[in-house]
Amino acid sequence: MRPVLAILALTGATVGLITPLGVAARTQVTANAITVEGTGEVKAVPDMAVIRFHVVTDGGTATVALEENHQRMGEILKRMRDRGVADKDIALGGLFVMPVYNEDLPGQLAPRIRSYLVTGQAEITVRNLASLGGFLDTLAEAGAHRISQIELTVADPAAARAEARRRALADARKNAELYAQLAGVSLGKPLMIQEQEVAASPPPIYERLPRMGVAPYVEPAAGAETYSVRLMVSYAIGGINASQPRSSSQTPTDAAAGPA
Repeated sequence: MRPVLAILALTGATVGLITPLGVAARTQVTANAITVEGTGEVKAVPDMAVIRFHVVTDGGTATVALEENHQRMGEILKRMRDRGVADKDIALGGLFVMPVYNEDLPGQLAPRIRSYLVTGQAEITVRNLASLGGFLDTLAEAGAHRISQIELTVADPAAARAEARRRALADARKNAELYAQLAGVSLGKPLMIQEQEVAASPPPIYERLPRMGVAPYVEPAAGAETYSVRLMVSYAIGGINASQPRSSSQTPTDAAAGPA
C-alpha cells in the first residue's frame, strides 16, 4: 500500500513536519527551512583495465623456488614494459611459499618435504582497452600461469561524480519545490548541503581461474560503472504564500472561531 502524506496545519508562522506515514522522515518542513533528500546517478563506460596474474614455480629448496619465481616475474614485467606499460602501472603483490610433502610411507614417523611451491602475484594497468587481448596473449607467452582477475574501471571518474552531484542537487530542488507548494510557502536559497556516503557499484570483474593457454580467451564487453550521490539539502522558507490553496487537512483558526 502506498504511504499517505500527512501535512500538519499551519498555525501562525509555524509549518509542521511533512513526511510519509510509516516511513523514516527524510523530508522536514520547519518554520525556517525545508529539508529534503536528492539523488543523482551517472553511468560511465570503463576505459582501462587492471589485470591481476600469478606466477607459480617449484624447487627442491625454498631458495631455488624463490629465485626462479623472481626471474620469471622479471621477464614477464619486462615484456609488459616493452609493450608500453609504465612503471606506475605495475604493482607487485605478495609471495606465497608452500612446502610440498611426500606421501606417507609405511613406518614413516612424519611426512617429509619433497619441494617448495612459490606463487608470486602482480598486476598491470592497461590504459587502452582495445589492446587488452594483446596484453593477455603476451602474459601467456611470457609464462604467467594464471590470470585471477580483470577489473574494468574508469581512469578519471571526477567528471562522472561531478555530474552525479549536479543531478542530485537538481533532484533535491525539485522535491523541495513540491513540498513548498503543498505547504503553501515560497522556497528560498539552500542553507545546508550534506553529501551522504553511497556504496559505489562494483566495477565489472572477470575471473579466469584455469591456467593460461588451456582455452582461448574471450575479451569481455566493457559494460558501465555507476556513480551515485545522495544529498540532504535544507532550503530557506521565504514566507507563507497566501495565494496557495490549503490542504483539506488544514483548518484556518478564524474559521474555527465561527462568525463574529
